[in-house]
Amino acid sequence: MIGRWLLRRAVARLSVACLALGIAALATLALAASLVIQDTTSQVRTFNEVTARWEVVRQGINDEHAALNRFVAYNGSAYGRHQLLPTVDSVKDDIAWIEDRGGATEVLPARMTGYSYVEYNQRIRSILAAGERRETLAGYSELASQSFARLSEVVGQNTRRRQTDLAEFLEHVDRRNATLRMTVIGLVAVDILLCVASAFILIGYQRRAEAEAKAQRYRALHDTLTGLGNRQLLADRIDSALKEAERSGTAVSLMLVDLDRFKAVNDTLGHQGGDLLLQHVARCLRASARGGDTVARIGGDEFAVLVPAASSMRAVVAAAERVHAALHEPLHVEGVEVSFGASVGVAVFPAHCNDAEGLMRHADIAMYAAKRGGLGVTVYEPEGHARRVVVLPRDSADGTTGASSVVTLGSWDAERDGE
Repeated sequence: MIGRWLLRRAVARLSVACLALGIAALATLALAASLVIQDTTSQVRTFNEVTARWEVVRQGINDEHAALNRFVAYNGSAYGRHQLLPTVDSVKDDIAWIEDRGGATEVLPARMTGYSYVEYNQRIRSILAAGERRETLAGYSELASQSFARLSEVVGQNTRRRQTDLAEFLEHVDRRNATLRMTVIGLVAVDILLCVASAFILIGYQRRAEAEAKAQRYRALHDTLTGLGNRQLLADRIDSALKEAERSGTAVSLMLVDLDRFKAVNDTLGHQGGDLLLQHVARCLRASARGGDTVARIGGDEFAVLVPAASSMRAVVAAAERVHAALHEPLHVEGVEVSFGASVGVAVFPAHCNDAEGLMRHADIAMYAAKRGGLGVTVYEPEGHARRVVVLPRDSADGTTGASSVVTLGSWDAERDGE
């Protein structure tokens, strides 16, 4: 029993631990996904910034070369010079920014571009120094065009390389996202299975715990041998019955039953025979009781029958006779016929008492009066409230009908019967 309980407890705790582990894994994965997204966003932002700088470099050298062509076309005029001078070295800082902040992959391309750009600007300065000499301008212009072609090719290669790198990076991000997505799906599926399994385990554990608690409550309120209610259950039912009787104005009857010759049966047939007799009595009492009655075993060979909502004293007496008669059916134990009897004491609320303690005490007095006098059934006689008597036949020890017991009925019976 203890081993099974420990096993169920361990399984329940393991299921909770697995569920917590699954939730922790999902939380960790969510955090990792957030960090991955943050890193991807940062890399894309940096990538775009570097690409934008390369575009600035490309546009700057194109503007510079366009200004150079106008200067040469205007034969080195002051107007052409005024337009060319602001473009000289205009993208030098952008190339330096790419080399410093573009990352390891951009250092060499930026440095090579810087060399070509310096060479190109030297050509432009030579052209500016030539002034308006047409022949000299034409020569320097051709050299500058060659330098520009090399510079433009280098910048164009870098721009195309950045586009290719961006496409490859996005493909890598897609693959990483796909892996992350599949991992999330797998973890979610595992977590769902863990949740379902844990739910089944915990629900089963809860049901077993509830069933065990219900069984414990049942054992606490019932006799293990006969399955009847015990003294505690009887006390609870008496309290409930008296409260209902006070509200509805009805009566409650309590019969206490003590077996006759039980010790002789127990000594003759042993404890097993005595147990069989007690179980037989329990079956007889259940059979004679009504649906709303409570049958309990309150001692070794003592039983009680609580009859709520009793209609009249005549009905109470009839119920007591029915119980008494049911307990005279013989029992056969291992081929031996066991003959036994019972003494029944009856008390009625509110005719004989005002509370549960008085009901139990008066029924007990009546039961012992019946047992001492061999009367079979005795109803408690409240002093000073006699109205009439009822003669009840009783059985002698040999099973034959003998003398009768005189039972005094109180005023409650006369009011109920109108006699």
